Amino acid sequence: MAVPVRVLVVEDSEDDTLLILRELREAGYAPEFTRVETAEAMRAALADHRWDLVLADYRLPHFSGSAALEVVKQSDRDLPFIIVSGTVREEDAIAMMRHGAHDFIFKGALARLAPTVERELREARMRQERRQALEQMRESEERYRSIFEHMTEGFALHTLVYDEQGNPVDWRFHEVNPAFEQFTGIPRDKLIGRCASEIFGDWVLDYLPAVVKAVSTGLPAQFETDYPAQQRYALVSIVPLATPEFVIIFADITERKRAEEALETERAFLSSAIELLPFPIVFNTPSGEIIRANRASHNFFGEVDPTAWWNAELVTADTHVPIPQEQWPMHRAARGEVVPATEGVLRLPDGREAPVLSFASPVYVNGELVATVVAFQDISALKEADRAKNQFLAVLSHELRTPLTNILGWAREAQSIPEIVPQALEIIRRNAESQRLMLENLLEVSRLMHGKLELQQESIDLWQLTEEVLSDIASRAQEQGIALKVLPPTQPLPVFADRKRIMTAISNILDNALKFTDAGGVITVDGARTDDEAMITVRDTGRGIAQDELNALFTPFAPSPDDEAVRGLRIGLATVKAIVELHGGRVTAVS
Repeated sequence: MAVPVRVLVVEDSEDDTLLILRELREAGYAPEFTRVETAEAMRAALADHRWDLVLADYRLPHFSGSAALEVVKQSDRDLPFIIVSGTVREEDAIAMMRHGAHDFIFKGALARLAPTVERELREARMRQERRQALEQMRESEERYRSIFEHMTEGFALHTLVYDEQGNPVDWRFHEVNPAFEQFTGIPRDKLIGRCASEIFGDWVLDYLPAVVKAVSTGLPAQFETDYPAQQRYALVSIVPLATPEFVIIFADITERKRAEEALETERAFLSSAIELLPFPIVFNTPSGEIIRANRASHNFFGEVDPTAWWNAELVTADTHVPIPQEQWPMHRAARGEVVPATEGVLRLPDGREAPVLSFASPVYVNGELVATVVAFQDISALKEADRAKNQFLAVLSHELRTPLTNILGWAREAQSIPEIVPQALEIIRRNAESQRLMLENLLEVSRLMHGKLELQQESIDLWQLTEEVLSDIASRAQEQGIALKVLPPTQPLPVFADRKRIMTAISNILDNALKFTDAGGVITVDGARTDDEAMITVRDTGRGIAQDELNALFTPFAPSPDDEAVRGLRIGLATVKAIVELHGGRVTAVS
């Protein structure tokens, strides 16, 4: 298998570059390369990619090998730099190697290229490995120092002290951490270099046999002891190092023993009641009174008091039949039951009704049931989404069926009455075009919602696009008895935009105006330029829009009003808004 290698080639000759790459491929490499011939291009390439080596000609029309070497040095990268040239003098190549180049090869002797590349890549890897090893060593030392300084256990490094006969008689302090100072109450500068009995008294020598045994056998020792000066207890660990060095670690267990019971209870609460969770979590006594509620509970329920449950009501999701309180999730949990997701409707004292999923579990401390925890997930949005989905599918079915019915009906009529074929074809074409436009809008909305719409932008005149759309709908307006009043701008409206998407947006706005303007009405289209904005305005004499409907005008799949005349998928203007805003523009509506 070919070995991948990323090569930055500094060369003005494409033919020479191909010869170099062919030599690498024949040697078993799969080069990924970029050729540059100026300092600017080389800096850009170094900034954008990671390279394995640089192959540079010595002399280029606007660049040079020595200048390329300086660019690599300035980039602070350890890249093998090999001169491949047909004109470089040997003394010049040697001078460049003194300045940091790794080798030079004459273009007439490219057989040396592959072995040289292999050697330099290998040495570069070795340099990288050495740097990594040094960095790991430095990080290891820093980690050790950080652990040593911040560990909560007292840590002291000692050596055994021997008498003239070679018998161990004491041990001497060489280093201590802040926790050891805090535990003993003795500053570090009064410990370092002094013997243990000199500081603490002869009583510490009672532990000398344990220390000697650990050091001589190399086996750690551990025991509990008290420290009379501070009236505290510690777990002492003796860890032998190289004789006569050893470490003593003090773990203060006084507070730990006192706090174990309190921590056990607190841990049970903290593991369940997480304040940052976005759904309500409530702790109750086994009898059902509230002990504790998280922040989301207060946001959801309002003020939560110990007897709040007795003022609420839980009913079934489908029939709204009240559920007896003894069957509520928290009461089931009080009987030791873990209650999975249970759907219901929670009727709150303030009159709100919230569809929820309820979860409940008992909380045990040392085997005793001390509380229950119940969590609620408000599924109002899910219910609304399900309702909106069903409405959308019903409307979509209607919108697709209506033109299809017209197509099939006129096709049957045309088969039996040849005279109406031209009229039937036009009606069939118009209904098919309506379906096509609907499906295109659905696909466009889908792309927009999933962020997959890509713009093909170019310099265009916005008013010219508007005139093209107007010419397409002029016949429809005439058929509906609607007048088109066109007011061109006084100057061009240049924009950088996607021609197809902008025409779709303009077409959707005009389709909307045609749909809701009665015969005899007028649609006015004008263009204007204000400062740095190009603006198209469409006005119609239609029936108008209620204020509450105006707010949802550009929302895709928004619930349709009761008026059958204006019901539909509500995607045309939503597509307009998304397209315009994707271009950095804005669209508004007034009525």
